Amino acid sequence: MLSRDEREHRLHLPVVAEASAKKVNKAVDRLRVDKCPGRKRWITFREWDGPWIVSSTGINDFSPLSVDRVNDLQVDFTDCMPLATHLVEG
Repeated sequence: MLSRDEREHRLHLPVVAEASAKKVNKAVDRLRVDKCPGRKRWITFREWDGPWIVSSTGINDFSPLSVDRVNDLQVDFTDCMPLATHLVEG
């Protein structure tokens, strides 16, 4: 059983991941995502639909939590800045 702090931390992860991903992702970025049933696939980022990533094909059911690579660089949007700071261009 999770402690109260662990539960709160897990509930906060999607919010952190969305905010971090929105700072980094731009149109035509290539993202590797987990897609049910546990398969990894590459998509091209087009835009946001609320908290969901929309691919170039119009599919909008990709969570920032499911992204593990952007343009072949490893990312973790729950702790994005150490891994993906170099993706953000000033």
